[in-house]
Amino acid sequence: MKKELLLKNSSSDRIAPMNLTEADEKLFGHELSSMQNDVYMYSFKNMTIKFPLFYENNTYNSVIASYVYKDISRAKLTVARVAKKLRKFTFKKERLKGKYLWITDTLSNGYFHWLADVLPKLVMLKEEYKSKVLLQSKYKEFSYVEKSLNYLGYEVHYFNEVDSVEVEELLFIPNIANSGSYYEDSMNLLREEFYKYFKFNVSKCKNEKVYISRAKATRRKIKNEEEIETILKKYEFNIYYFEELSFEEQVKLMLNTSHLISLHGAGLTNMLFMPSNSKVLEIRSQEDDHNNCYFALTSAMDHNYYYTLAKNETNNFHSGDVIVDLEKFEKAIRYILL
Repeated sequence: MKKELLLKNSSSDRIAPMNLTEADEKLFGHELSSMQNDVYMYSFKNMTIKFPLFYENNTYNSVIASYVYKDISRAKLTVARVAKKLRKFTFKKERLKGKYLWITDTLSNGYFHWLADVLPKLVMLKEEYKSKVLLQSKYKEFSYVEKSLNYLGYEVHYFNEVDSVEVEELLFIPNIANSGSYYEDSMNLLREEFYKYFKFNVSKCKNEKVYISRAKATRRKIKNEEEIETILKKYEFNIYYFEELSFEEQVKLMLNTSHLISLHGAGLTNMLFMPSNSKVLEIRSQEDDHNNCYFALTSAMDHNYYYTLAKNETNNFHSGDVIVDLEKFEKAIRYILL
């Protein structure tokens, strides 16, 4: 195993919400600065993958396994259980010559994690390390995965999780920051790569005002959605259901968006594609001082962050529905339109 420094440690100061009140400082105060550690790229020769088992020169390798499963104790437990089951099967063998990249963990197929955690790694790679990306076959289900990799100039090689894959050289890159934190340079380089692909000129941005609705989502919805849509239309916001748009359509829309409003959720990740100095209004559960990934992303992308708090009757910030205070919501809209 060899490792090479990819990014040096860095710190960043985040811009406080533009409409922050003294009463809400407890929600954001601990997020106003962040520290990112050194990031290394690991190179493994003659790596054999019998997922989720990884062997370098026939010796079990825990470096990738512990990353894929987030903590090594859980990885060891999972590996032990799976290994026992897999002894009953005869693997098909696939041999891959040359270099391949491993960039994923158990969360990477999620839209936010793919765009904000995975893709930023690739824009920081030296040209000599740009190789095919090795992905489990399950990633075929998510159209934005291969599309986005193609936009960045990467090819994909899928493998079947029940088969054995032998890779001449596997380059492994862990996340370059904790999920919800960001290396600002990598995030802005990522945006620039999308601009290049779509031949986008910032000066020609159409300055759309966009509301991403979660009405068709399976969880975490706004109970009084109809009432807030009435307010949105009053201020000429266009309402979109991103479930109905392809990844390419989402990107093209956001390239031309200057004002974005949505309930906390993956749709807000699309601020990645908005021109810098745009405005983002997040509807978030009151008392939630943990889920600040979109506040942090707004700062990393050099946007202006605004928020309005909503009542979550279940106190389940991850999946509970919310009720929006209509008066405060309209006040926040007027604020971002100044």
